[in-house]
Amino acid sequence: MIQWRSRRYKRCDLQSAWLVISATNDADVNQRVARDAARGRTLANIVDDATRSTAIAPAWFRRGALVVAFSTGGTSPALARHLRIRLSKTIGRDYAGYVALLARLRRRVHRHVRDAAARQRLIRRLVRADLLSLMSSGRNAELQRRVAKLLA
Repeated sequence: MIQWRSRRYKRCDLQSAWLVISATNDADVNQRVARDAARGRTLANIVDDATRSTAIAPAWFRRGALVVAFSTGGTSPALARHLRIRLSKTIGRDYAGYVALLARLRRRVHRHVRDAAARQRLIRRLVRADLLSLMSSGRNAELQRRVAKLLA
């Protein structure tokens, strides 16, 4: 549960917490939170102070089952955010369907191909086959033919 309390920090605020995020503009308060969290074995994200943090929050985005995360270990959250924005435009919404297709094909390959090395080669071939462009352009018949040929 997340709680917001508009008052000064007290050590008891960490009681029964497993994660605390300290994002104040008061370095002394942030230092106290980090110290108290360490004593209580509570994970702490001390915003703008990676050295005192025991947890970080990456910049991330999701496309269906695909999750892409960026972290600089707390050294440059602005860079992580920049990369998230930039690459989320490149890795578009079509990837949600693409990942779902690859999941279905992977299950199919695992059911029918017993040899682990052969399965890996086949799955890599499916990923490199540029099925995404066929899906994105609505060329479903060509997509089905390409998949059938790859699986043959």
